[in-house]
Amino acid sequence: MANPLDYLGYRGRAADSRVAAAIDEIRGELAGLGEPKSIYKFWECAVDGGIVRFDNAAIASADLVRHLAGCTQLAIFAITLGAAADTLLRRYSAENIGRAAIADAVASAMIDNFCDNLETEISKIIGKKNTTRFSPGFGDFDFVYQKLILDKLNAQRIGIFLTDAQMLVPQKSITAIIGFGGI
Repeated sequence: MANPLDYLGYRGRAADSRVAAAIDEIRGELAGLGEPKSIYKFWECAVDGGIVRFDNAAIASADLVRHLAGCTQLAIFAITLGAAADTLLRRYSAENIGRAAIADAVASAMIDNFCDNLETEISKIIGKKNTTRFSPGFGDFDFVYQKLILDKLNAQRIGIFLTDAQMLVPQKSITAIIGFGGI
C-alpha cells in the first residue's frame, strides 16, 4: 500500500507529529471530495514484433511488448481523483509550499492505492492472472499514447482530458494497461 511518507522521502522512517497531523488532515480533506472516478475496457491482443495490437490500434513499445509477453488479453484503464483535488492542491501551492508538498504526496499515495484496488477488481472480472500496470511514460512507452488510451475509453466522460503536452488533467489521474493470460 502506497504511503505518503515514501513520496516525501521518509522511506521507512516515522514522520514528526506535525507532518503526521498534516497527512491525516489532508487525507481527510481529499477523502471528503468524493470517490475517484474510473473507467476500463477489455480487448483481445497480439504482442509481437515490437508492437502491441488491439481493437485496430497499434502501440510501438519494446518495453510494453516485454511487459505483456505471453498475454492474449489486455485491459486499459483511466482513474482520477478529479478536478476538486486539483483545486485543493493549487490552493495549498498558493498558501504554503510545505503543506503543498505534503498534499501532493497524500494525493499521489491515494491515486496509487486506488489503482491497486482497480487492478484487483479488473483481475477478478477476467479471472486470469494479470501483469502489473504499465503506463505511458514507463520505459519507451511514449506519452503520445495517452490520447489513444483516453479515446478508446472515452475518458472525458469521467472528466479526464489531455493537454497539448500530453499531460493528463486533472493532475492526479493515471492511465495504464494490464495484460492477462499465459503469464
